[in-house]
Amino acid sequence: MIRKVQQTADIPGPNKMRDSRDWVGMLMAYRHIVIGAAEAEGILRLDCQGTDYDREGAFPAYLCYNPHQQKLKCRMETGTTEPIRVYDAVSHTFLTERMTGPVELALPATAVILAIVVPADEDVIEEGRQRFVNGIIIDYNITV
Repeated sequence: MIRKVQQTADIPGPNKMRDSRDWVGMLMAYRHIVIGAAEAEGILRLDCQGTDYDREGAFPAYLCYNPHQQKLKCRMETGTTEPIRVYDAVSHTFLTERMTGPVELALPATAVILAIVVPADEDVIEEGRQRFVNGIIIDYNITV
């Protein structure tokens, strides 16, 4: 099973924050957790589960946006040495097949992808308009 290992922040709730500096610190912690660095300048990469404390039963997912007028590449750490595939929930297709280590994704010009990292050796099952890998949903609205 792919497990994402990342830094998380234990941030107190609004009732415990008395000072505006607490709020700024909280926002900076969220920014650090959610927004990731991309190789190409200007590429936005968001960790869709960066602030999700209940992420059990979900595969790592990243939203990558290319605002440029040309196709660019985005390098992504997968956090595992197991073979993986990357699924794009926007185009409803697999972007890679059986890769290990960091993955380089091609981002079309002015486009967004929702990259979901799934195990390479697991079966893909479709039920209605939903797609599952290892019993975990990866797409809610596939075109059949």
